Amino acid sequence: MTELFIYVIAACLGWSLARAALCAVAATQEAIQAQRPTGLYMQVLALTTTGVVLLGLSWWIGDMGRLPGDGGTRLTVLIASIAMALGAFLNGGCYLGSIMYLGRGKANFLFSLIGIALAARFNLPEHFGVAAHAILRPQPSNPILAGGTMVFALLAVSAAWALRRQHNDAVNARLGQTLLAGIWAGALMIHAPGWAYAHVLNAVGLLGLKPFDWALVGPALALLIGAVASCIAAGTWAPAAPTWIGAARCLGGGFVMESAARCIPGGNDVLLFWVLPGLGGYGLYAYSLMLSTLLLGWRFFGPKASNV
Repeated sequence: MTELFIYVIAACLGWSLARAALCAVAATQEAIQAQRPTGLYMQVLALTTTGVVLLGLSWWIGDMGRLPGDGGTRLTVLIASIAMALGAFLNGGCYLGSIMYLGRGKANFLFSLIGIALAARFNLPEHFGVAAHAILRPQPSNPILAGGTMVFALLAVSAAWALRRQHNDAVNARLGQTLLAGIWAGALMIHAPGWAYAHVLNAVGLLGLKPFDWALVGPALALLIGAVASCIAAGTWAPAAPTWIGAARCLGGGFVMESAARCIPGGNDVLLFWVLPGLGGYGLYAYSLMLSTLLLGWRFFGPKASNV
């Protein structure tokens, strides 16, 4: 029953992600080139809504031990966060953006998945002794959970209000899907803390070295099916064949992103939907470094960059 629940929630998350457009690369591009903070507000709304659900359920259910513990060293996280931003910039989309673009039929992003699997195979962070592994920590006290839930709720309301002030129907539609994405992500992380679709790609990359865990396939497949179905229903499904340059960029970008994520630990999807809303100490540090690097990238190199 729990597995079926996870499949359904993952599919719903994929549906909402495809419409919420929570790609950090696109959000920072919009902030710099169009001078609109809409995408960044959506990031805040997704994070805070997830936080309300994740902390609220943890507070209500009791001590489940589903919240994130410590990450890598500060220096390692600093370098890895910058590297992950550069990988996402090269890729043309972050972990969340890659799912969105795959949902729209952009075949170049299939090579992002291959790059992630190759990063798991080579496992460079482990070879250099800088790998970090996600751990769970004892649940904070109820006053901390209650306080965190209320703070996240206030921030979510503020972000939603800022978005509603734009009086734009398309933005309002994204706002609704972002709220839903936060709800689905919070519910998913309670049942599968730290889950990411990259886990199944890591298992693929380690074929022959470790037994393959077939349980990882279902949720990742459900996420992708949800994203594709959402794009087909919305009329944004427009299959595009891969190009040599685009495929090479996505392959390299996926490899760099996943190699960096293994040092933090977690890609920006895990940071946004588990570490930050779960009050993980390294989450704000890592995510702010990643966003800052992307903003600087668009500021200085934006005219030369293009989405693949």
